[in-house]
Amino acid sequence: MGAALIAVAVLTLVVQKELWRTGKAVPDAAAAEVGPGTDSIALAKLALDSCSKIDGDKIPCYEKHLVPLVDRGGPKLAMGTLMQVANGDRDVRGFGHVYAHAIGIHAFDADKNVERTFSSCTDAFQSGCYHGVIEAYFASTGKVDSQSVRELCVPWSQPGVYGWLRFQCAHGLGHGLTMHYEHNLVSSLKGCDLLVEDWDRQSCYGGAFMENVVDATEPHHGMPGMDMPEEKRSFKQIDKADYNYPCSILPERYLTTCYQNQVSIIMYFDDHKMPQVAKDCMKVPEKYRYMCFTGFGTDINSFVVGDHLKGIDECTNVPEKYRDWCIIGVVKNIIDVSAKTADGVSFCQKVDDHHLKARCYEAVGEESVSLEQKPEIREKFCAVSEPGYIDACRFGARLITVPPPGLTAE
Repeated sequence: MGAALIAVAVLTLVVQKELWRTGKAVPDAAAAEVGPGTDSIALAKLALDSCSKIDGDKIPCYEKHLVPLVDRGGPKLAMGTLMQVANGDRDVRGFGHVYAHAIGIHAFDADKNVERTFSSCTDAFQSGCYHGVIEAYFASTGKVDSQSVRELCVPWSQPGVYGWLRFQCAHGLGHGLTMHYEHNLVSSLKGCDLLVEDWDRQSCYGGAFMENVVDATEPHHGMPGMDMPEEKRSFKQIDKADYNYPCSILPERYLTTCYQNQVSIIMYFDDHKMPQVAKDCMKVPEKYRYMCFTGFGTDINSFVVGDHLKGIDECTNVPEKYRDWCIIGVVKNIIDVSAKTADGVSFCQKVDDHHLKARCYEAVGEESVSLEQKPEIREKFCAVSEPGYIDACRFGARLITVPPPGLTAE
């Protein structure tokens, strides 16, 4: 799933948006617009000076710097500073999604208006700020029924339009429901089932599975309910005796999305030893192996932190039959992180194998559908593809209906 560009009304937000998108310093313009004490570069330097040398868990230190910035300049200041901190500390890049969640949670707690707060977030770090807002909403209201679940994402939903903000809201809904039900995954998935359209339900399932995995395998900070002892939880999140759990106990309607996230559990148990992870993905039911290897690619991109060649090399651990799905997972996650198809194109250019390259560009095109509703803009996104692969991108972007020669439509 790609990310849609968010329209910004005033100059300062445009300046900040470019900062987040490119990671380039815009030191004076943003600060001049938003006032003293809100220069994200200077604030990031303070955080880096204070926290970057810590040997061990840096998250509590950085959150003490980042989360209060919401009160000073809104989520955009906090997220802009987070981006600058991530540029200076590789460890922060690996946990950027967690920081962004905490920022979104605090933003809602300070405002209590979902539409206003959600619209103030950015899509940096896989849109964690959006997810945090929805999580905090459910933590605050404690109300889950068909009306509240279905109405929450209405401001970002149009019939037949499945754009990025709609996805982020539905995905965040899955996170929020899981937290609302104290990480009882079955209850949260049933909450997702209250949504009318299957696309929204699947997006919600993904958030629920992600929240389940991350809560079980990675440190969380700044979120309510994270310190609940395992023995008090009503649902067992992971099971070392069954690498397919919880997918192995769930109804089939959940399994496609479940197995895409399951690889994160497999990686956790396999200590991120990629050859073994690939072998254990082959133990997933055959019908869902392609999803396990798509998730494998997603997690690889997080693991290599933007090193495209290393990401491609890690995909060679995957059996040839499923290797294209690994490449697809990597490139889609690249675009998820930056919301720029150009970053996906940059990755595809480094793929040598013709079939894998074609599938890579097809995936870039698929991501562009969420980035941009206008076909003429998607044409421009695909036009920068390598010669011979433009139509692969255009096919993925739904600009042509017949796959070009050599491209297998899955």
